[in-house]
This record gives sequence, structure tokens and C-alpha cells, in this order.
Amino acid sequence: MEQYRRWYIGILLASVLCAACIVATNYFINPYEIYKVPSIVGINDRKLYSNPYLWKARRISEAKEDALFLGSSRTGRGLDPEHYFAISEQTAFNAGLSGATFKEQQAYLEYAIQSNPQLKEVFLGLDFEGFNEYSQAIPAFKESRLATTRLTNSDRLETLFTQTALLDSLRVVRASAVSSSAGGDLILSDGSNDEQFLID
Repeated sequence: MEQYRRWYIGILLASVLCAACIVATNYFINPYEIYKVPSIVGINDRKLYSNPYLWKARRISEAKEDALFLGSSRTGRGLDPEHYFAISEQTAFNAGLSGATFKEQQAYLEYAIQSNPQLKEVFLGLDFEGFNEYSQAIPAFKESRLATTRLTNSDRLETLFTQTALLDSLRVVRASAVSSSAGGDLILSDGSNDEQFLID
């Protein structure tokens, strides 16, 4: 009986240790750049932003830019905050979201207004898909995420304790080590797409 007891305790301790390692790895690599962790060149300086619905919500909650770009991926690719600053001397954040419907864009707009009282201008990109009444909701869109300026428990679980987050952390380490895109277009810290990087 004592032998089985030791075996169970060993399995339990190993499981707890593995879980702690996964959480610590995902936190310190910080692949979605939502935790206050420094970026270290060659280790975690190439972020994925592979969940823009999450990352841009967190970024909007902290942003103090003068302007906001809203729309689908066309907005993300087509509107450049740096160019906007050059012609207007006002800062901007590109919150273009791939596949976003007008309902989702409205939710992010209301969230931005609530989070940033100094917001002066909003540029809304219109495309045909936005008028499609049969468009399916994007699974990554969560209204509960926009009800608070803090990370929700489900977002913490998703970014710290899932296989997807761990694989994304490993991709960030690999991409940082070779100073390349982590697979797919690189999204810059201002929310726009960096078109110089091509898909692997």
C-alpha cells in the first residue's frame, strides 16, 4: 500500500511541476505581449500577436492615442499609424481585426471610448463583408473581455495554461533566435501589419 501511495504522490508532484513549468514559460515568453514582462533580444522579442482579438483589446484598454483605426484586416493592412502621425502629428492605434463584423467593431469602439477619454478621432474601414447579415461570429471575439480593463480568468487560462499558448511560446523563441517572422505576417506594436515579412 505504501508503494502505491508513493507512486501517486510522485505522479501528483510531477504533474504540478509540469503545470508550473508551462505557466512560467508562457508567462515569461509572453507570446501575445499582454503581461508586463521585458522583451529580451534573441529570446522573446519577436511577438506573435496570433490572437489579435485578445491582444488588441488589452492594448486598447491601456492606449492613450489620439486616434483609433477600426475595421477588418483591410484596415490592419491599409492604414499606417506612423503615416498618420507624420501628416497630423497625432498618435493612432490600428485596431483592425480580421473578419470583424460591424457588431464586433462597435463593441471595440465602445470599449475604446470607455477606456480612453482623450480619444479624438475614429477611422472606420468599410468593406462588403461588413454588410453581410449571414456572417458568422468570430470565435476569438468575447464580449466578456470588453467588459473590463483587466484580463479575464478565461484569458489568463488561455494564455498561460494551454497547449496552444505553449506552442506559440516555442514559436516566439524560435523566431527570436533567428530574428525572423514567427510564421505569418508580423503585427507591429501600433497594431498595423508589417508587410516586409512573408508567411513561412
